[in-house]
Amino acid sequence: MADGGFDPHFYDPRAPRPGAAARGAPPAPVVWLVALLGSVGGTVAAFIENASRGMNPAVGILLLVLVAPAVEEICKPLAIVFLLEKRPHWLRSAGEVVVLAVLSAVVFATLENLLYIFVHHPEGGPGFVLFRLTVCTALHVAATSVFAVGLAKAWRRLRARGGGFDIDDCFGYYVTAVIIHGLYNAVVTVHRGRWRGPMRLRINGEWREHPAGLTVAGLIEQMHLEPRRLAVELNKQLVARADHAATPLSDGDEMEIVTLVGGG
Repeated sequence: MADGGFDPHFYDPRAPRPGAAARGAPPAPVVWLVALLGSVGGTVAAFIENASRGMNPAVGILLLVLVAPAVEEICKPLAIVFLLEKRPHWLRSAGEVVVLAVLSAVVFATLENLLYIFVHHPEGGPGFVLFRLTVCTALHVAATSVFAVGLAKAWRRLRARGGGFDIDDCFGYYVTAVIIHGLYNAVVTVHRGRWRGPMRLRINGEWREHPAGLTVAGLIEQMHLEPRRLAVELNKQLVARADHAATPLSDGDEMEIVTLVGGG
C-alpha cells in the first residue's frame, strides 16, 4: 500500500469513512426494531434445553451445558451480528451496539421465561416464577453484556480500518459468554429442586404437596414408612422395591401405597 493510499482489501463502500456521518441508514427506531426482533429466533434453544431433560444423562448434560448456551449466546444478538456484517453504517456508535445487545437479551429472556412458566413447567410455584424473572433474566443480560463488549470492539475496529466485519475481533468474548451460561446451567441443574416450587402428588386418592425432586424412596422416607412392608404403584404401574431410589416423581403423579400385612 502506497503512502497516503488505501488497501483495497480493507475498503468497504458500505461503511462511512471514520468520523463521517452514516449515509443511507434508516431511522434509529427501525434499526432497534430489527435488532430486537432478531433475538426471537433464539427461543428455539429453550426447547433444546427442555428436551435435554428426557435424554440419556450424558447427552442431556452435553446439550444443556454446551449446545444450548452456544446457540442462545449467538442467537440473542444475531441481528446485530448481521448488521455488522451487512449494514455496519446503520449502527451509529459502539455504545448503541452494547445497548441493543443487552436489550436483545432482555427480550429473549422474557420470551424464554414465558415458555418455561406457561409451557414447560406450568406446575412451578411462585418461587419458580420469581427465580425465572430475576436470576434467569440477570444471567442472560450478564452473558450477553460480555459478548456485547466484543461486538462493540469489532464495530470500532471496522470503523477505524474500513473493510468488513471480522468475527475474530469478538470471538473470545462470545466464548466467555458461552462458558458463563454453561456454568450457570450446570449449577442450576444440580440445585433444581431448591428453586422449583413444591409438586403435588395424589397419594391414595388424596392430593398432597411435597418438595420437587423426590424419588419414590425419598417420599417413603418423608412419610416415615417402612419400605420393606410396602407395595407402591406409580401411575398404575407397580414399582419394585429395588427401583424405589431410581424412580423420580413429578408433579401430578398418582400413587397407591399399600402396607402389606402378613397373614397367620
